[in-house]
Amino acid sequence: MKMLSKKQVSELTGLSRSTIDRLRARGLFPQARKASPGRVVFLEDEIEAWRLTLPHVVGDTTHAPEL
Repeated sequence: MKMLSKKQVSELTGLSRSTIDRLRARGLFPQARKASPGRVVFLEDEIEAWRLTLPHVVGDTTHAPEL
């Protein structure tokens, strides 16, 4: 079980940190876990599972989820 920082998740997903926060607030992104006071991490397995749920869209964004 590998833990990722928000910066690493941002680089992995291509989403900005603020977009990650917005998606988390709406329940559309895996929740972070407290690693220590002032530090949150994401589980790599949960991020990968979330990525697999996204539609694969090429050239047509009509079915892309609203972020």
